[in-house]
Amino acid sequence: MNSNGSNLGDRAADRLTLLVGSWSAVFAFSVILVSYIADNSLPEFPHFDPYPFMFMTFGVSIYANYQAMFLQIGQRSQLMRDRKRDEETRVILIALLQLAKAQKTASEEAKEHDEELAAKIEQLLHNGVNV
Repeated sequence: MNSNGSNLGDRAADRLTLLVGSWSAVFAFSVILVSYIADNSLPEFPHFDPYPFMFMTFGVSIYANYQAMFLQIGQRSQLMRDRKRDEETRVILIALLQLAKAQKTASEEAKEHDEELAAKIEQLLHNGVNV
């Protein structure tokens, strides 16, 4: 585990999720599939896996299964980070609410103090004390 609470597997899944979830990965995978099909279809080349490309289908199935697992691990990891961030945000909002209540109370107390002071000054002025 590192300082943000994720282990090596979670970090690897996050990186893999970023990689396979990109347009460059889609393009690279498409180029690989088209090249594989062309290599096994064109008459100039020997056919390692002729049509219906059973070996390719098997490999793509395995790839899809592993990719799905890594994507789920990455999503779980992101969910945990989101929950932690939401809890931190909740704590901050509670603190801000308490601070606002304290400021309101302090403001009301200051207003009461100002009113009491104004009343005392008025009373002194009324009793004939020159200021």
